[in-house]
Amino acid sequence: MQLCALVSEEARQRICEDPWLSLFDWTFLCDVASAYSHAPDLLVLEACAMTDMPAGGGLPAPCWCFGADGFDPDVSGDIEFFGASLDAAVLGDRLAALLWLHGKLVPACFAGVPLALTNGRLSFQTVSRLRYLLQMTVTPTAEVGGDVALYFESDSRTLVVLGDAIGHGEDAALDAAQFALGVVRHVFPSGLSCNSLQALHEALLRRLARGRFVAASFIEFDRLAGTVRLLNAGMPDIALLRPDSAPERFPSTQPPFGVPGALPGDILTRVLTAGCRWALHSDGADGGALLDSLAAVDCHRPDGRPCIDTCRLGGCTSVHRSPEVADDASQIIVCIADS
Repeated sequence: MQLCALVSEEARQRICEDPWLSLFDWTFLCDVASAYSHAPDLLVLEACAMTDMPAGGGLPAPCWCFGADGFDPDVSGDIEFFGASLDAAVLGDRLAALLWLHGKLVPACFAGVPLALTNGRLSFQTVSRLRYLLQMTVTPTAEVGGDVALYFESDSRTLVVLGDAIGHGEDAALDAAQFALGVVRHVFPSGLSCNSLQALHEALLRRLARGRFVAASFIEFDRLAGTVRLLNAGMPDIALLRPDSAPERFPSTQPPFGVPGALPGDILTRVLTAGCRWALHSDGADGGALLDSLAAVDCHRPDGRPCIDTCRLGGCTSVHRSPEVADDASQIIVCIADS
């Protein structure tokens, strides 16, 4: 990947000294016009460098423009504006996500966490023995999309996350990748808490383009404490199905991540109960059809032992797209089998 940058000398030094950014093929420019002779894959600019561009001028490549708060230039082309000033860590994260999006970087490179791709686009899970009957499905409307299903497991905790970036296509997929990176760095290591969610929110505020955000549902199973903790940030209701009772629903309690001024919502706690089924889904899925299909799922094998066959669960709970919503459709189902 060839990159061109029109940035200050200070920003140039930060790029050259960064152990990740310095690995890329950079060409540092004196003016925007010189970028046309290089035909880069990506142009990185600081907003102050664009003040001398002619009105309506075009750019020779997709562009990321940093430090754009209060700056709205008349420029045509494929350009994303970021309010924050150019930060080496933010730029490095976005380049990593861009490489992943184009199939040039495996997810395991993101944060040193052993990850493995699972079913669906932008889905992955930690490599470990599944303690619950689990299904993760992402079905974008196009080749790539903004939904991401995540599953992480440690010795005592299991964290399940479903994210939905606004929009469709590559822009949404890139934001979903940034969200996944944030979850790996801020939420999984310390668990689901107000502090970890606030750190995730602040990270996305710095990394996402203006007007973009990611809705998400979180469920954390703590086997030592015997509890389930959950948070819904702008997603359809999380559903809990118990044997012989009506589903319990958990609606959104906070705006999506990356929305300026958003305040953290309440993290709810429930008892970890055997025989229950937890269901998360995105806007593109029909929640009613999902619950109807789950009502027929038995968390046991015919011999009475807990069912751990994920294919059987997947066959019973395929994604039902919502007919009135042309969007990516995703869901995560977790069955807590009887011991």
